[in-house]
Amino acid sequence: MRRNKIIKTAGAVTAAVSAGAGLLFAEKNLIFHFGLEKAGDALNRYWKKHNNTPEFARELIREGCKWLDTQDVKDVTVTSFDGLTLKGHFLSNPQAERLLICFHGYRSTAYYDFGALARFLYESGCSLLLAEQRGHRISDGRYVSMGILERRDVVTWAEYANEIVAAQTEGFAPGDLLPIYLFGISMGAATVLMSLDQKLPSNTAGVIADCGYSNTYEEVRYFGSHFGIPFSKLKMPWINRICMKKGGYSLKDANPIDALQKAQIPVLFFHGTADELVPVQNGYDNYEACASPKKLVIVEGAEHAHSCFMARERYEREVLDFFERTEVSGQTEE
Repeated sequence: MRRNKIIKTAGAVTAAVSAGAGLLFAEKNLIFHFGLEKAGDALNRYWKKHNNTPEFARELIREGCKWLDTQDVKDVTVTSFDGLTLKGHFLSNPQAERLLICFHGYRSTAYYDFGALARFLYESGCSLLLAEQRGHRISDGRYVSMGILERRDVVTWAEYANEIVAAQTEGFAPGDLLPIYLFGISMGAATVLMSLDQKLPSNTAGVIADCGYSNTYEEVRYFGSHFGIPFSKLKMPWINRICMKKGGYSLKDANPIDALQKAQIPVLFFHGTADELVPVQNGYDNYEACASPKKLVIVEGAEHAHSCFMARERYEREVLDFFERTEVSGQTEE
């Protein structure tokens, strides 16, 4: 009788442990799918609801998107290294002095993140290639890898940009290639920074990184905690295993701070002091790690990705100065 009771108790404990493990695994799967799987309509509505962009900034974005809609913007596609169809939007400038490739942030779009800047950039002598990142809206890809796989897409887009210039230039010669600049916001900033450990085209002249994180693994943990999901150090290894199993990548495969130690082209950093999604310390850490010519612009009081709204004139001036310095000498000030 006692033995049966012990067996039943042991069985109950085993069942409870198994059930607990099952719930734990289910939780990690839920976190993975919520955070890193391609967003459906319901999830897109969630992120839109939690977007804290002030109304004056939204109006600037709307105005910029309306301006883009009046331009001869062509939809373009490339095939990624792993066979995905990635989509983007190309606006050619007949007086282009450079070609700017723009990468939007997490759960965003190219028009939303760069709409407010597009006209300024175009009228400053840029042809614009606005990339839609994998796992977002109209581009293929079931999962978002926080810049780890996307950094290889940067190379694909840069090579494609050179093909566009070659095709549009009568009597093209290699010296006719325009300088290429990579511009990223939030996850897009981390994406372009991580691409610095890849083999970019030789005419890549500079990188502009606005509020990018410095450590991919730690940012996922912090980001989850910010939204009320307790991403403890105990949970992260489980989540990372799911990333490896389902997404084919580890969150430790690449980090901006590591790639920046190998940087050979100039980088202009922006970061706001009131950034809660990617705290400003990330900007300082990325700047310190950068081995190439660099400049860090700190915007007091700016929240995440709001520097261009909070200090618009300064932001535009810094971008223009960066173009001028790097295209002439390949240098930028400390």
